[in-house]
Amino acid sequence: MLPLRQGFFKIAAFIVLLGCAPVTKISSSQNPGIQGKTFQKVLVEARGPHPQENIQLEWAFRSLFDQVRVPVATATQSFYAEALASGVDPKDILRRHGIDGLLRIEVKNIRKDTIYHPPTSTNTEVRKRKDGSTYVTTTQSGDYTEHVMVQDYGLTLLDAADLNPVWVGSASTRGDFKSNSEKSFLQSLAKQTVKDLAKAGLIRLGAPLPK
Repeated sequence: MLPLRQGFFKIAAFIVLLGCAPVTKISSSQNPGIQGKTFQKVLVEARGPHPQENIQLEWAFRSLFDQVRVPVATATQSFYAEALASGVDPKDILRRHGIDGLLRIEVKNIRKDTIYHPPTSTNTEVRKRKDGSTYVTTTQSGDYTEHVMVQDYGLTLLDAADLNPVWVGSASTRGDFKSNSEKSFLQSLAKQTVKDLAKAGLIRLGAPLPK
């Protein structure tokens, strides 16, 4: 009889979130009084407390709009920012540059949490090797730390002609901030927003969304 060889293996069962790309969920509604309008060129305007972060947010959207070949501009570009600072009517600036849609992104809340999940259960199993000997594995659920960041945004697509809202959304992006960059959170928000706008028929993609 072959001897029983025992080995102990402890495996923490991490939840799907950990180590995966951030995920964005959006709840939205469309103005029932405005139907069938597709915007040809969009200006992205980030509204948050930190100017540098606004630039990063706008450029995350601009980069994606460029990839899917939808004409785009950003509010931090000189033509818009300088004219706005001079007191020019935003509608006039937008019309002058052929922009018919204004996408506003308001930073609502950004929070980080570190959550420890204690061990909840164990499972011990006897396995056989090819040579006939046996070994024991023990799998343990829990016993891991989750580093969660949640970013909440308000989204509004306005008709540049009268600045009336056409589409309004609330977005929440969630992910592990230890294994994901800040850029990946912004990219997730941009991708889901563009996907939802295209699904609603408010923009027409000239190329597929990246995987």
